[in-house]
Amino acid sequence: MPHSPRRPGVRHRRPGGVRFTARVLAVCSDAGGLDITSTANPRVKALARLRRRRHRDEARVTLVEGFEELRLALSSGVVPITVFHCPTLADDAEWDEVGRSPGLEAAELLRVSAEVFARIAFRESPDGWLAVLPSVGGGLDELRLDADPLVLVCAGV
Repeated sequence: MPHSPRRPGVRHRRPGGVRFTARVLAVCSDAGGLDITSTANPRVKALARLRRRRHRDEARVTLVEGFEELRLALSSGVVPITVFHCPTLADDAEWDEVGRSPGLEAAELLRVSAEVFARIAFRESPDGWLAVLPSVGGGLDELRLDADPLVLVCAGV
């Protein structure tokens, strides 16, 4: 199936995704049906490839795994592209807190099985939350410094 051309700055919804809305949160909070249950799903395979930096750089995305990390990103105003949630691993209180975060109506939520989450997670003890966020920043040419800056350069860390 050919892909439609993407316009910059326009959010495109992928099939099978669920948006955060009050109605969706009410329906999904019982951890009923899952959106992705197969580890052979093309989206799962693509997400697993994003563990490699080269693929993240090409896609211009960053991965955030864990509830605390996701909450910190949301509190700083970042709007995720997609949030993967495993209801069997996550706490109901976390679900409620994430659902109240501003800006999530533009994000896509996909509920996945524990087997799928084990495939996409990169932590040893995942807590059921993984988000794909747009990359931050650009090159050194975009860096604006004061007249007398203190700059620390770390290479190979």
